[in-house]
Amino acid sequence: MKVYKVVHKSRKDGKLESAVAVIPLAYAMRRRTTPAPECGPLCAFDSLAEAKRFFRSYGDEIWECLAAKSKLVYVWRPGRLTFCNVLPSGTILCDAITLTKKVWPPEEKG
Repeated sequence: MKVYKVVHKSRKDGKLESAVAVIPLAYAMRRRTTPAPECGPLCAFDSLAEAKRFFRSYGDEIWECLAAKSKLVYVWRPGRLTFCNVLPSGTILCDAITLTKKVWPPEEKG
């Protein structure tokens, strides 16, 4: 399924990683990313509009992605569960995400 992932671009090395995470995950174009051990699922957005709303506060880039939708209705990490109803609007939980195309911000034309 198509989803949108908000990512942070590391100031140190330019690599893409989770925009908000207790255990940051590395993302790369066309590479399948799965949750860290003892955590999951991954969070993405069902629309570009919802991703942009979240992006304003937390991200550097938004990527269109292919994802495997999770059957879970909560995000978990050691010692904590967060249910979907308290996640940002439009959140989709995913078992795996593959970045396919950067969609925001637009590339500057020079």
